[in-house]
Amino acid sequence: MTGPGLADALAETRRSEQVRAARALLRRPVLRARGPDSEDLALVRRYASTLREWFERNTGWRLVVESEVARLVKVVADVDDPTHPARDPRSRSPFTRRRYVLTCLALGVLERAEAQVTLGRLAEQVLLAVADPDLADAGITLTLERREERSDLVAVVRLLIELGALARVAGDEDAFVRSEGDALYDVDRRVLSTLLVAPRGPSTITATGFADRLASSS
Repeated sequence: MTGPGLADALAETRRSEQVRAARALLRRPVLRARGPDSEDLALVRRYASTLREWFERNTGWRLVVESEVARLVKVVADVDDPTHPARDPRSRSPFTRRRYVLTCLALGVLERAEAQVTLGRLAEQVLLAVADPDLADAGITLTLERREERSDLVAVVRLLIELGALARVAGDEDAFVRSEGDALYDVDRRVLSTLLVAPRGPSTITATGFADRLASSS
C-alpha cells in the first residue's frame, strides 16, 4: 500500500488508538503502568497532547500524564448530583457519609506513611485522626470495635486498591473484619498525589456552612 491509501490507513489507526485511549480514561480515570492498564497508559502517553486538548475543549476536565500514571481529573457540573457515588468494589453498594470521611482520613494517613503499611496500622492512624473534635461535632465517630465499622474501613481500602493507591502484598481484609488477621500493602505515592480533584484545595476554603463550603469547592 502506498500513497494516499497508506496515509489514510495510518490516520485511521491513529484515530482508533485515540478513541481507545479516551475510552480507557473515561472508564478508569486513573491508569497505571503496572498491571492491566499498561497498554492503555502507553496509548494515553502517545496521544497526550491531543487528548488533553479534546478533554479540555469538550468537558473542561484536566488530563495529567506522567511516566507511571495518567489521571483524568473529572469535575462534576453539579455538586448536588448524587448519581455517581463511590462504590464498594466488592458489593457495589454506594459509599455512606462515614465511608467518604474515612476515605479522606485514610488518604491523609497514607501521605505520611512509609512505602508499606498494614491495615492494622492504617486503622490505628485513622482512629487518631477521627478523634478530631471538629469531626465529633459533625457527628462522625469511629471505634472499629463493631464489625460494621471495620467493614467501612475495608471498603475504603478496597477502593484505594482499585484506584491503584494501594497494592496488596499479603493478608486478607476479611480476616481484619472478623478481627482475626491483618493485611500488608504497598503505597503508590504517584497515584495518591493525583486523587484530589477539587478545583480548590479544601484548606483554602473559608466558608463555614456545609452547602457554602461545597459550593466554594467547585
